[in-house]
Amino acid sequence: MTVQQTSQLIQLILNSVLMINASAIVLAILMFRYGVVHNQLRSLNQAYIAELDEENSWWHKHLFHVNRQLRLLQQRYRSTVTSVFIVQSAVVTFATSTLLLTLRTILNVDWLITGSLWLFVIGIVVLLAGVAIAFLDIHRTGRLLREDIVRGQRRF
Repeated sequence: MTVQQTSQLIQLILNSVLMINASAIVLAILMFRYGVVHNQLRSLNQAYIAELDEENSWWHKHLFHVNRQLRLLQQRYRSTVTSVFIVQSAVVTFATSTLLLTLRTILNVDWLITGSLWLFVIGIVVLLAGVAIAFLDIHRTGRLLREDIVRGQRRF
């Protein structure tokens, strides 16, 4: 390999490593969100089960609201798990791209660079898909929270 080819290969490896780091940061944020949603879901589920045992009619009216919140949290949980899985897939895709580029330094096979670039592009698309799912969930959650606040203000 020439010096120029080596320089280009190093730049490609650094791009893949940079995207692994970016994906890891996004993954850490999504894992934090997953923990928060998981804890909220667990505590609301426990509250729902405790309220089912009550005999008071006010509690039964309140159960409808708690049941609705429980379903919304379950949807948030599913979308958060999906986005975490997708971003984890992006990390694996970028790592595989880096591996192919590293193998190119050892083996003089040109298709490794092409395959690595394809994996890099696929990794970017997968990462953007995971982030898009998370943003859609955040948007939907914010809209539903605003609707609940407006409904709550109308009651009082």
